[in-house]
Amino acid sequence: MHLRALVASIALFSFVAWAEEATEPLSVLHAQQLVEQLNAALEERDAMILELAARVRALEHRLNSGAVSAPSFDKRPELDIATLSAEEELDEADRLAQTALERTLIQSGGLLLPAGRIEIEPSFAYRMFATDTIDIDCLLIADILCIGDINSKQSRYESYSTDLSLRLGLPWDLQFDARVPFGHVTSTAVFGDGSSERASTTELGDIEIALSRQLMREKGWRPDLLAELRWKGRSGGDPFDQQEGSVATGTGFDDLKLGFTMVKVRDPLVLFGNVNYTYSLADDKPEIGDVRPGDTISAQLGLALALNLETSMHFGWTQGWTENTRVNGEEIPGTSRRPSSLNIGATYVPAAGRSITFDVGFGLTDDAPDVTAQFSFPLSFERRTAISNPDE
Repeated sequence: MHLRALVASIALFSFVAWAEEATEPLSVLHAQQLVEQLNAALEERDAMILELAARVRALEHRLNSGAVSAPSFDKRPELDIATLSAEEELDEADRLAQTALERTLIQSGGLLLPAGRIEIEPSFAYRMFATDTIDIDCLLIADILCIGDINSKQSRYESYSTDLSLRLGLPWDLQFDARVPFGHVTSTAVFGDGSSERASTTELGDIEIALSRQLMREKGWRPDLLAELRWKGRSGGDPFDQQEGSVATGTGFDDLKLGFTMVKVRDPLVLFGNVNYTYSLADDKPEIGDVRPGDTISAQLGLALALNLETSMHFGWTQGWTENTRVNGEEIPGTSRRPSSLNIGATYVPAAGRSITFDVGFGLTDDAPDVTAQFSFPLSFERRTAISNPDE
């Protein structure tokens, strides 16, 4: 090394000058020992320099990889706080969308797909209603004797459906939904005298389309707020126009539903709730007249808990209030309904863009299905080159 040679030359020159001025000359052996000591000191200094250089390289590598934070200085450029807050919100949204909680939020209307993402969700559902009724047609004598007919009836309504749903993320915080159900419906009635009646149908159900939009984003105490407008047609079988031995797969009426959903994230817990209002359009039914089902108000409260990034569980309670049906403008007593149910489910995400969701519901009132079960297998695809958000 050049520096080492320079220091050695200076030291040797000083030694010679000092030796010439000394009263007693130094021996050659003593001079060799002094040079060896200088060489040892230089080697120790070189080792320290190499060690410091290695530490600097290691620190630079850690800073570049983000393992440690860079030191702060008094003189530093001004930071854009608004930009940092936006980046933090985007990072939080990405983190949330990568967990299994995404499935629960999307299905409950509390999370929209980003612009350009397409999701196809095939699902298999089972629903069962069971009722027991007793018809008494008799003459009551002295409050203890009944002379006449007592008829019992056990009814069971079961449906097995395969639904195909499509979701498309649009610009301006919008999302388009479409649902096409296709199922097999059976109805069985067993009477007290041992006779029974059975009917079944396999055909298309009522198709639905919807448009959702994000109205407000979570900030501080304020939750996310989303709105949805949904239309349900009458492509399925009409219960007012069924042949003997068949069962309707639809309601026979067009419905318009407006709903609002609120979501609050408290990692690893998500609270959500929604309120919906459904308006059923009147229709002229043969041999009956103008029929309009009662309007329905429904509410749902639920929570989802992330067990890890791949698995979550969700719980929900749903309550509905339906008014009496009107026929030719006259209200029909006893046609109002109060369905209420409790739902439990779980979601597992085996890979990015793939998930499995299982839900089971239990009816809490006679107007709700006794049991419902559903498997769904959503598949997500990115199409950002086709559709992009103009605000990005």
